[in-house]
Amino acid sequence: MWWALIVVAGLGKSSLLPNCTDIDGHLIVPNGTVEIPDNKYKNCNSITGVTFNTDGALIKIGSAAFYGDSASPFYGYNDILSQLGGPLFIPKSVKEIKYIAFFKTKITSLVFEEGSQVSIIGFGVFNFCYNLTGAVKLPQDVTEMYPSFGYTAIESIEIPQKTRLIHIEV
Repeated sequence: MWWALIVVAGLGKSSLLPNCTDIDGHLIVPNGTVEIPDNKYKNCNSITGVTFNTDGALIKIGSAAFYGDSASPFYGYNDILSQLGGPLFIPKSVKEIKYIAFFKTKITSLVFEEGSQVSIIGFGVFNFCYNLTGAVKLPQDVTEMYPSFGYTAIESIEIPQKTRLIHIEV
């Protein structure tokens, strides 16, 4: 079994994250993991669920970390490769969820841990998560949010008053 050693400069922490080819089912992010790097599990269709560590170490979920599409984010909307589904629980230590982190996954619900420190939700983070339903309550620390919930089945979203909604025109 192969493992990737991730060392985050300046934070003095490292952790072992399995490669996509070593996962068949539910991914458990180990304690001590500081970030899920950009593109780490992009198009990894062997992950069916994810549990993030709750030891307070995880601070960033990178761009396209769990991206579930083989095409660009603007083409091939029906081509969902990701099997990542079920509920998604974001631990309170996470401060940033970057661009298209969970784009086109099959997650069904989204919960931020009480006391969440998420301050930035990047563009398209949950776009095209067709199975994402129910109500979403964003953490009070969210100060910037880009369009992030397009083409979901969310019934309502509670956005803190201080959140700056950033619109992107194309």
